[in-house]
Amino acid sequence: MSYSFVIDHSVDAEVPDQLLKEIAVNILACFSRYETLAKDKNMIDRIAGLSRLLKPDDDLSKEILHILLCVSTEKHGLIRMLDTDVIKNILEVVVGSNQKEPRELASQLLISVYTRSARISAPSINQALEYSLCTLFPILCKTLDQDQKLVKFESLNLLSSILPEMPAESLKQLKSDSRLSTWLDHLLGGLRQILTSKTNDEQRDKAIILIGCSLRLFGNQWLFGSLLHTRSASRKKEKAPAGDKKADEAYQKANFPALLVHLVAIEAKIMLDDINDHALREHNEEKKIVNVTRQQRQERMLPEYFNILESAIEFLSSQEDEQFHGMDVEMLLKIRKTLSEVMDVVMELLRFKQGMAERPEDLDQDMIAQACMRIVSLWMAEQGYEIQEGKNK
Repeated sequence: MSYSFVIDHSVDAEVPDQLLKEIAVNILACFSRYETLAKDKNMIDRIAGLSRLLKPDDDLSKEILHILLCVSTEKHGLIRMLDTDVIKNILEVVVGSNQKEPRELASQLLISVYTRSARISAPSINQALEYSLCTLFPILCKTLDQDQKLVKFESLNLLSSILPEMPAESLKQLKSDSRLSTWLDHLLGGLRQILTSKTNDEQRDKAIILIGCSLRLFGNQWLFGSLLHTRSASRKKEKAPAGDKKADEAYQKANFPALLVHLVAIEAKIMLDDINDHALREHNEEKKIVNVTRQQRQERMLPEYFNILESAIEFLSSQEDEQFHGMDVEMLLKIRKTLSEVMDVVMELLRFKQGMAERPEDLDQDMIAQACMRIVSLWMAEQGYEIQEGKNK
């Protein structure tokens, strides 16, 4: 089962080359449906050749993507799939397809490959992941920063699905790359476009998840660093003629972290109020009221909201006095007020949960309570940023 004509091109062949390739792909597709054959070395050896046949909006490509999904379920197949050239070929379908089906199939394949690989503890897989992420991450970040909505949201879906699953050791190469700051600029640009435009809850949640994950992986400077330039951006905007696009854009970029904190705070307060009302209703009616979808979203999103707010607190508390001079005072006061208002709601919910718990250890299994405890502890421990802020007034 060599099927070398999947990749070999014969100019003088009596049978057209494209037809030969279609026949080979169809035969491989039949074999790939059987689990034992899909894991066969000869099938796995076809991965690179099959990936080179991928083209955007091509019917044959859809069949190839189905084959690759079948043969990339175990270690050897995954290592071949993580080859940087194979990843680039699949990404061409994601970025270049106008049709929904091939684009979503290619995305499904990438998510499957990376999440499966992340769950296998083996040096060869970790090494393949390291180098592969240095190809995947910059392409998706740059795509996210483009204006094409379909491709932008597909990149958002991929990044928010893959990045949170990656083990720390697989990110060493990516984090040490000298181009990382450029990639993070693209990431931030794309996220800013998404969160400052009208999006549905699902897309907004994915953007928040991606921000939270990126803060954990890359620190807080890439996101909150622009706050150090808010004062100069405000002055330039005031001096610039009305409608000056360059000054307006610089102002929006500098102030985006403050806008994000405000947005996240609103979402967190709405969710906390809903959790509080739900718990109170359960207590009054003396019965368990379960809304699985709502509970899952709360347990997924509230820690991410808190993570972003915690990162904002940590960033502000880490700044020296002279660095605060670059920040707009009014913007700082708004952030401080926003954080204080959120903390009031958090502490109210935490007190309620502590009062309702029969034993303190009952809260150990409550993910919402644990998230509340963490942010309250940080808030109380990091009061130094308020003192520094006061010096700047």
